Amino acid sequence: MSKAFTKDDGVDEPPLVHSRFPPLAANFRNFITAAGRAALEVELENLRSRRDESRDRDHDLKRLTQEIDILTSRLATQEVMPVLAAEPDRVMFGTTVRILDAGNAEREYTLVGVDETNVAIGQISWTSPLARALLNQPVGQIVKVSTPKGEGAVEILAVHARS
Repeated sequence: MSKAFTKDDGVDEPPLVHSRFPPLAANFRNFITAAGRAALEVELENLRSRRDESRDRDHDLKRLTQEIDILTSRLATQEVMPVLAAEPDRVMFGTTVRILDAGNAEREYTLVGVDETNVAIGQISWTSPLARALLNQPVGQIVKVSTPKGEGAVEILAVHARS
């Protein structure tokens, strides 16, 4: 076959999918809860099944393969943190904390790994400004929080092990 009809121009094709996972700094410990890890492993198996069913659709096959590669690489960086056996007396990774914000609204958040963050259901990354301010603080503590929206304070009303 003539070289004119092959793709070998030295330029990689752009990715079909973009990673939903944030980039990790060097030496970052990528903690994850056991539940978060299990959910990502189920997602990986579902992607593999979908890829196996898409053998004849080249674009779908490439997209699914990229998603599988991204997720497999990310799973390799994760460290599962053990589940707490008893109710904690302070905010820790994997715990759920109920706070009272400056507007007198009660909110509840679970501190999880960056790969399982889902603010819509109250799962915030342990690296977020709020979580970092809350970490290791006891119930009853008023904690100053610096966020991109400004300075504020929250009161820790309760802490419990994630169910």
